[in-house]
Amino acid sequence: MTYALQNVTCFCLVFLAWTTVNVAMDCSVYTDFDSCDAASHCNWQGGGETAHCRCAADIELDVLFTVSTSSYIGSDHFELMIKPLLYNLTQNGINVGTTRVGWNIFSDSVRASNLTYTSYSDLASFVDAIYFDGGVADLSLALQNTLSAFAASSQSARKLNVIVMGSNAYSETGTLEVCGYAAKLKQLGIQVVFVGIGRS
Repeated sequence: MTYALQNVTCFCLVFLAWTTVNVAMDCSVYTDFDSCDAASHCNWQGGGETAHCRCAADIELDVLFTVSTSSYIGSDHFELMIKPLLYNLTQNGINVGTTRVGWNIFSDSVRASNLTYTSYSDLASFVDAIYFDGGVADLSLALQNTLSAFAASSQSARKLNVIVMGSNAYSETGTLEVCGYAAKLKQLGIQVVFVGIGRS
């Protein structure tokens, strides 16, 4: 189930997935009408002090980051690859006005946060707080939590689960159980992107 990618190749996979769900770059960087109007993916809305630039396509998007902090990644890969990847995705690929973000941090247990609208500073703070614990990557447990997280999504929302982990996964009942989640994820309309760190 996991693509074993080496070095920065993993970044390409996630950005490729980002384009398939049409996530616009953040429009809030444009602080005046002219610059906002010049960006084809943005619209200027409101007036006076409440005027702001926002994404032109109001695509409801729920993004769940399922991130392994297990020993299979290794502390060096975690700090040098995983955290920069998460910073890049959350600061450049999330439209805070139309996207809800949730977290599913796992090894042999899961630390989760619900899908919610957030700010860039809050996203950065959450990434800062993720730590490498060197446990065992129980992907089956993480996928069960994924189903629970997306159960509250609206039917109109596009759903994306970005799974970032080492090239090996552990499940007490084996690979078949993990693969068994595919049908459930598909039934909920969840698009899954795997980013594997290391060698298969």
